[in-house]
Amino acid sequence: MREFKPKKKTLWLWQIRVALMWLVLSAFCKVFFGDNSFFLPLIAFISALFIVINFLYLPKYFSLCKIKCLKQAVVVEKGVIFKYCHILPFSRLIFSQTINTPLSKAFGLTALTLKAARSYVFIPELKESEAREILEILVNGETK
Repeated sequence: MREFKPKKKTLWLWQIRVALMWLVLSAFCKVFFGDNSFFLPLIAFISALFIVINFLYLPKYFSLCKIKCLKQAVVVEKGVIFKYCHILPFSRLIFSQTINTPLSKAFGLTALTLKAARSYVFIPELKESEAREILEILVNGETK
């Protein structure tokens, strides 16, 4: 059995993504609402929500995320409020896909999507070498 966990860089990557979404939403509110004080509480609430997501939820989420490659299956455990455990047997795997964005590539990270008959499993960004190792395990069907 081989176990993988997202690295600190994965947390930073997602915190940057959330911060960028907050900037875009703030700019949108500024352009369309201007200095209208009626929408100020809404903007303050959205800002507080983004702060909670960025500094409380994301660190907890990635600390609880585990990817295990067993002899016959991949097990992905994740979730903070709702816990999920996805078990994907190698025999049910249809295809696997790597996902690289320019930002994740700058951090040296790669995400994986594993597709089964009626479902898929998303594995958050891991180091590129670890992602390649998971793909190798999927191809060979065994762990080292």
